[in-house]
Amino acid sequence: MISFASIDYFSAEGIPFVLIAVCNIWLFQPIVTFLHELGHGLMALLLTDGTVRIQVGEEGGSLRNKIIKFGKRFCIDISLKNTRAGYTQFEEQKKWVQLMILLAGPMFTLCLTCQSGYLLLSRYLPGWAELLLVSWFCANLLALFRSVIPVYLKPTATFPEGPPSDGLQIINLLLTGSSHKKP
Repeated sequence: MISFASIDYFSAEGIPFVLIAVCNIWLFQPIVTFLHELGHGLMALLLTDGTVRIQVGEEGGSLRNKIIKFGKRFCIDISLKNTRAGYTQFEEQKKWVQLMILLAGPMFTLCLTCQSGYLLLSRYLPGWAELLLVSWFCANLLALFRSVIPVYLKPTATFPEGPPSDGLQIINLLLTGSSHKKP
């Protein structure tokens, strides 16, 4: 039998590895969210002249602090409360600029997902490295699905009705001319 993985995740021996992978996915959430929002933020910095703010986690968490501030244009706030939540705030722009900024996050996440998938399938890795890479791949794939499927996500303090996914914002932007992403 040909196997692409050194760990058989679909057997009784694989159960501990699956549990470790699930824990790793949970631990990777803030990093994945940060990188996804950084995709939006970097595009916003390139295409706009105003202030760009990235929020990772829900605002109002007990461990919230501003960790990066570059002059008056760019800052990143991180909270450890609900680290799957995140948004990038920038000034209202033309339709095509908003579209490019909205597409940048999912595209960056797609690139990370494809890269980790390629590394998983193209190389034989030690078990520990494979387990970390599988977790990283799954965390990015979940973030990609959460961003591209056009739905309202779980409500937060900033978005009581639920934040719109990037996919929903893109559809709204193309149909109505407004993405409704402002908190």
